[in-house]
Amino acid sequence: PGMRSNRKKVAQKFISLLNSYDTMVIVNMNNIRSKQIHDIRKHLRGTSEIVVGKKSFLSYLLQNNKLEMSRWMSVKEYLSDNIGLIFTNSNLKILNETFKQYFLTSFVNAGEIAQRNIIIKKGIKNLSPSQTPFFQALGIPTRISKSSIEIIEDILLVSKNQTLNKSQEVLLKKLDIKPHKYGVKIKKIFSSKGEINLKILQMNNNNLTTNTGFLLKQFLKHSCFNGLSCSMWKNYNILSCSSTMLRIIASFY
Repeated sequence: PGMRSNRKKVAQKFISLLNSYDTMVIVNMNNIRSKQIHDIRKHLRGTSEIVVGKKSFLSYLLQNNKLEMSRWMSVKEYLSDNIGLIFTNSNLKILNETFKQYFLTSFVNAGEIAQRNIIIKKGIKNLSPSQTPFFQALGIPTRISKSSIEIIEDILLVSKNQTLNKSQEVLLKKLDIKPHKYGVKIKKIFSSKGEINLKILQMNNNNLTTNTGFLLKQFLKHSCFNGLSCSMWKNYNILSCSSTMLRIIASFY
């Protein structure tokens, strides 16, 4: 009964969120620690709400609220892996930057895929000379310097998207290198009107103004060539006005 009652409360809150917010963000929660979620909740308090749960429970919430979900019907197909739902009316770029603030570094484990090129920087390491054979086995050139191991040159240990092996795992832990980052990553964005392209997260006022200014010039130029009125083309100040307008629009994204 207690579990059933708790589910009912969560479902009621879920309906409230569906009706209160204009945007639903699906986020990837793989390898996220509970403290990260706690810190993000605290940061977003008053502006956004986070719903975290198993795929089956989130599907249950959506399935049992069809009326409220009518404008979010395309969301369900993206419920996979470890995901969470963020309900917000906030600036999406600022929301994304908030998530990045709470990324944590982590050691790698054998069998994982490298998120990026992992490079061992040259220099003196705080390791005993007795560990020289280990480096030799990995083909890493070293010498003894100041009673420690010195790596002579930068080494590309593993390339992005390659699988890490046990020796590489051990080496990175010996060197106290945490090459992987884990955090909340935006997977999909939906508004009440449909899906929003993730490219909006890379937009800024400058590239909005530059790209649209170029398109306006091309439009006006072709208008003249096709016998349409050139009065707007002659009044070049339209581009200046458009730039101002775009900056205002961009502030909402």
